[in-house]
Amino acid sequence: MMTMETVLAITVMETILEILNGEGGLWENIQGGDQNNNQTQGLNKEAFAMRFSGLSRRPNGDVDEDIVTEGSKTIGNVIIEPLTLVQHLMHSVKWRNFFPCIIADELPYTPQRNQVHAPIGYETEHATILMEANFQVLTPLVKIRQTKFTRTAVHLNNGDWLVYDFPTNDNQQLPFIRACLVQNSNTVPGASTVTWVDIALYRQVASDDDYLELLDENGRGFGSLRWFQTLARECRRPSIYSYATADMKDQDKRFTVLAQRMTRILCLGISWATPQTNSRKRIGERLGVSFGTSAGDHDEEEGDLNYLTAVKSELVNAPYGVVFEYIQSIQHPRLGANIFHVPFHDTENYVGLYVHEDDPDRKRFLRECFKDASGAMLVTSPITTERLNKTIKKWTKKNDLVLDSVGYVVCPAGAARTLVTVAYQLNFTDPDLPSHDVEGPNGWMDRAANDINQVFTNIGHRFEA
Repeated sequence: MMTMETVLAITVMETILEILNGEGGLWENIQGGDQNNNQTQGLNKEAFAMRFSGLSRRPNGDVDEDIVTEGSKTIGNVIIEPLTLVQHLMHSVKWRNFFPCIIADELPYTPQRNQVHAPIGYETEHATILMEANFQVLTPLVKIRQTKFTRTAVHLNNGDWLVYDFPTNDNQQLPFIRACLVQNSNTVPGASTVTWVDIALYRQVASDDDYLELLDENGRGFGSLRWFQTLARECRRPSIYSYATADMKDQDKRFTVLAQRMTRILCLGISWATPQTNSRKRIGERLGVSFGTSAGDHDEEEGDLNYLTAVKSELVNAPYGVVFEYIQSIQHPRLGANIFHVPFHDTENYVGLYVHEDDPDRKRFLRECFKDASGAMLVTSPITTERLNKTIKKWTKKNDLVLDSVGYVVCPAGAARTLVTVAYQLNFTDPDLPSHDVEGPNGWMDRAANDINQVFTNIGHRFEA
């Protein structure tokens, strides 16, 4: 006789498979295939409410008039084998590293806090892990979504994998469904065809905060497009996908991982500066710029984190692609010639190492750039050649990379507007800090606020009506 938990698990799985199949007009075409032949569809809210009314309300049955349902589905290929992808999704740390621009932090959600992953193999039929995570859109204008959920992986009878998240029974948390169907690709050897679905309830935003609604339009915020595009990019990272490693130097592979760490720490910094309930990491504002600190935090991979981050976001009245082209043209004043360039899959997704013009013998710049339909990010950080060589040779992971970073995040906000975020980050315990930072964190905060505001002044002049 099946237990109540088993019956519930089967019911949820069957419901999610029905949503993925999307019969009866559940999904509507909102965007054709892009250059990578991926497709995104939007949720038909009326059809969803009629067929799945129980998923459109809180666990206690309450319905709030200011709550709206948003959903999207994206289908495409990612360069990773199905079993490996499922193993990463069922491992809390590897999952976080796959989505550095979405997951602010994660915790395995168990009473003992010791379940980091659920073992997955070819013979696995069903596995579950309880998790807790903080999700973000990379702007301090949008509060972080804090969620607790059950993640389940099911090996279906036809050989496909279904991985889905379902919220715990918490009346303080709005319901959501996040699921992906993982299949062997019929067109790309060694790849997976992923169908990613994200359905969530949101509080309707005030009229003066319309950028929040725009961020969630067509799955761009926390929706399927951002999840899928981020997954596809990270699976193309040369340090991860196997068939590229044979003709790639080990040093270059490690550079791509260093760049991933640099970007992840800056993304964490943006989350530290984002308003949230009872947050001790956000330490205030100066001149409209938000500040956050990681002082006292410890990361499993990076060791002690001692970073200070300044961040500000503004809407720009210009299309996303045009704004990002301008952002790319804003060169760091001391960025010199390119030493090496590792493309992921096109010219706008790469890791590069550059000469530092002030000290070409002792310093370098590390840069990562990515761009897809859900947004773009450009991060640049100086590093001494001595520390760079030490990191590459010893392959250390203890906070030895970044002196300071400058990052730009660009998100489409409709057809004619763009949300731009500028972030500066300082490793305030670093022994290699430049001499002009001797005044300490307070002096750096003043300069960072002025510099960020000047960037937005320049952007405003460039795109003023």
